[in-house]
Amino acid sequence: MDNYIGRYARSIDSAIVAEIHGDRLMLIHFLWPGAQTLYPIVEDEFGVDDFPERWVRFNRDSTNAVVSFELKGIGGLDGMYQRLKDDETHPLELLAEGKAVEAAVSLKEHSDKIDLPLWAANAFFSSFPTKSEWAVTFFAALAQQYPAEPAAYVHLGRAYVAVGAREKALTAYRKAHSLAPEKEDALLGLRRLDDLGSRRREDEGWSVPYSIDLLLEAPTVREITLVKKRWSERDLSVKDVVIELEAEVAFQHFVGTAAIFSHTVLGSRHFGAVFVHAGAKTASCPILMEIKGVSSGYFPLDITQGPKILRTLGEESGKFAYVIPCLRGETMIFGEHRFESEGNRTNAWDGAADDAIALLSVALRMIPEVDPSRIYCSGKSSGGTVALLAGQRDHRIKGVLAWSAPTDWFALMTYGGWSMKEIVEDTLLNKWGPSEGGEAGQFVEWFVKPSIEDDRSLSEARLHILASSPLYFADLLKKTQIHHGIEDNMVPEENARALIAQMESIPNAEFEAFLHRDAGHDVEYQSDEQVTLSKSREFLLGYK
Repeated sequence: MDNYIGRYARSIDSAIVAEIHGDRLMLIHFLWPGAQTLYPIVEDEFGVDDFPERWVRFNRDSTNAVVSFELKGIGGLDGMYQRLKDDETHPLELLAEGKAVEAAVSLKEHSDKIDLPLWAANAFFSSFPTKSEWAVTFFAALAQQYPAEPAAYVHLGRAYVAVGAREKALTAYRKAHSLAPEKEDALLGLRRLDDLGSRRREDEGWSVPYSIDLLLEAPTVREITLVKKRWSERDLSVKDVVIELEAEVAFQHFVGTAAIFSHTVLGSRHFGAVFVHAGAKTASCPILMEIKGVSSGYFPLDITQGPKILRTLGEESGKFAYVIPCLRGETMIFGEHRFESEGNRTNAWDGAADDAIALLSVALRMIPEVDPSRIYCSGKSSGGTVALLAGQRDHRIKGVLAWSAPTDWFALMTYGGWSMKEIVEDTLLNKWGPSEGGEAGQFVEWFVKPSIEDDRSLSEARLHILASSPLYFADLLKKTQIHHGIEDNMVPEENARALIAQMESIPNAEFEAFLHRDAGHDVEYQSDEQVTLSKSREFLLGYK
C-alpha cells in the first residue's frame, strides 16, 4: 500500500499528503490541521463506514504507477488530485514548513491578483493559531509585493495583533485605511485599537445598561457560592413521561432498541433518546450520556445512525446504554420523525445542563437495564462544556469525557490577540448576530441579549456567564478526561490549560488531559487520531 504515499495537488490552493498507517489511508491537507481517515474497500479505493458518500479512488498509468486520486464527500476538498513529482514544491508546502517569504513569492508567481495568496494564507493561518509569527513574515512580504493593496495591510495588522505587537498593528491598519478609507476591516482594526476616538456613540449599536468591563470582571467567591446554592435549589424533577417511539436498531457494533421519551421539566416539554443493546440484563449497563454541541445555526441532532460515541468505542459499543438529550429549543431527528423540545435554545449552557440532568432521571426511571451506579457523560465543544457542568452539578454522574470544551466565558473565548471586551464591544456596535460575530456574536446572544431586550441586571448576567463556565467549579468534578487541539481556532487551547491548572491544584483529583499538537477543533480527526480514540476508549471502558 506504500505506493499510495505521496503529495497530491488539485490546484494552487488545494494540496494533500497521503499517508498509510496500517491499513488506513490518512489524508492531510496543508491548509487545515488534522486528517481524514479512510479504510480500504477494494483495490485502489478507500472509504468511511458511516459516511458511504465519502471515498477516495486512486488512478494508475500504463506502468501501474499511482498518478492521481479522486476525492468525494468532503465538500470544498472534492476533486481530482494529481501526484506531485519529487522535485516539485507546492506553495502550500512552503507555508506549512514555515517558509513564509518563499511561500508569498511562489503564490504571487501563480496569480497576478492578491486574492489567491490572501485566501490561501488566511485559510492556513486561521487554522493554525500557533503559527502567528509566520503570518507576520508572510503578510509583510505580501505587502511588499502588493504595496497598493489595502487587504495586505489589514491582514498584516491582524497578524501583528495576534503576536501582541499592537503598535505595529496600528501602523498597518492606518496604511490600509489610507489606501481605502471606507474599508470595513481597516476601520474595525482601528476602532479596536482606539484610533478613531470614542469607540462608540450612544446612538450606535445595541445599548447595554452596564459596562462590558464590569460584565467581564473575574467572578468573586460570593458569586461562585451563590451559583452553587442556586443549583442545589433548582427543581429538576421530571413529570408526564411518555414513550413517543420505540424501534429496533442495528449499527456496526451495536444491535438493540432505541426509545424516544418526552417529559416535562421546569414547565417545558422536552425529548430525549435512549439506546439499549439487545439482551441486556437488569442493572447491567453503564449509562453514557452524549451531549450535542451547538452552532450558530442550531442544527438538528440526527440520531438515526445512533450515538456518535459508537465510533470511539468500536467493538465495545454494546457494553453501554446511551442517553442523548434534545436540548431546549432544539430538534432531534430519528428516521422520518422529528421531535422539538420547548424552551429557549439560547440558554445553551446552564439550561442545557438542566436538560441533560432531567433526561438522566427519565432513563433511570424508565430503563431497567441501566446501572445507576455507573453513569458517565461525554460531549464535544459546547457539548463538552455541558458534560462538565452536568458532572459538576449531578452527584449521580461519576465521570466526564470532554473534547474541545469552552471552560471560561469571562476571558478565554477569544483568539487572534483580541480581548473579550474588544470583540464583544464590536459585536454590540455592529449589532452582529452569531453568524457575523462568531464567538462574540454567540456570547452576546447567550449572555447579553436578555439585558438588551428585557431587564436582566448586571449581577444576573454575570451569574449566568458564571453558571456556564465550568472552570470555576473544578472542585466539583469527579473523574475527568479532556482532549484539546492546540490549533483549535474556535475554542482556544487556553480553555483546556486553565482547567488543567485548576485541577492540578486540587489534591487527589482524578484528572487526565491530552493536548494534541496537530489537532484543531475536530480533535478526533487529527493525524494521531488513534491516540485520542484509544485514550478515550480506555477512560470509558475503565468503568466496566
